[in-house]
Amino acid sequence: PIGSVLLIILGYRTVAVSGSVLAIVGFLSASFAPNIELLTFTYGTIASLGFSFLFLTSMVATTVYFCRWRTLAVSLASCGFGVGIFIYPLMARHILDLLDWQWCLRIQAGMLFLCVLLSLTYRTLTSEAKVEKPTMREALKSSFRLNLLKNPIFILLLIMASSSTIGILIPFNYMPLTGLERNLTQSQSAWLVSVMGATNTAGRVLVGAAAFKAPFHPLVFMILGHTMGAAATFISVLCDSFTLLAIYCGFFGLVFGNH
Repeated sequence: PIGSVLLIILGYRTVAVSGSVLAIVGFLSASFAPNIELLTFTYGTIASLGFSFLFLTSMVATTVYFCRWRTLAVSLASCGFGVGIFIYPLMARHILDLLDWQWCLRIQAGMLFLCVLLSLTYRTLTSEAKVEKPTMREALKSSFRLNLLKNPIFILLLIMASSSTIGILIPFNYMPLTGLERNLTQSQSAWLVSVMGATNTAGRVLVGAAAFKAPFHPLVFMILGHTMGAAATFISVLCDSFTLLAIYCGFFGLVFGNH
C-alpha cells in the first residue's frame, strides 16, 4: 500500500530509485549488525521495503507501457526473479567460501547499485505527463478501495494470491537446509535452488507466450500450476537423493512460472 500511494504521487522513476537506495542501505546496515534483532530490522524490514518498491514499480510500469503484448511483457519483466535465484545461490556460496556473510551482503549491496542506474531509465508516458499529479488524499483514496472487500471474487483472489506468494517462497528458502538434511553437500544444496530459478525463468516465458494466445482465462494457468506444484511438494518428502530433489526443484520452478 505504501508503494502504491508513492507511485501515484511521485511516479515510477522516483519510487524505483528510492527502493534501490533503501535496499542498498538495508544490506549495508545488515552487514554491520551486531545482533539478530538489528539484522532482522535492517535486512528484513529496510531492504524488504526497498525491494517491494522496486518490484511494484517494475510490474506496474510494464502493464502501462504495453497493451497488445502485455502478458508476455509482464512475464519477461518478472524473469529477473528466476534468473536471480539461479545465479545468487551459487555466487553467494562462492563468496562465503572465500570471505564471510558480512562481505557477501556488502558485495550484493554494490550489485544493487545497478538497480539505481536501471531505475533512472523509467520515463513518464506522454499521456500521463499531461495529467495533473493527484494529492495525497486522492492517492490514498485510489489505493485503498475498501468497497472491493464486498466483492467475493476479489476476496477469493486476495486469499489465493497471498497464500501462494507465501507458499512459493518456502521451497526456495528451505531447500538448502533440506539438502543438508538429506546428506547433500553445501554446493549440491545451492544447485537445487539454482535449478528452481532456471526452470522458473523458462516457465514464466512459456506461460506468458501461451497465455497471450490461449482461448481461456490466464488464471487457469495459475490454478493448474499451483495445484501441480502443491502435489509435487507433498511427494517431495520421498526424495532422498540429489537427482530426485533436482527433478522436484525443476518441476516446482517450472509450474510456478505462472506466479
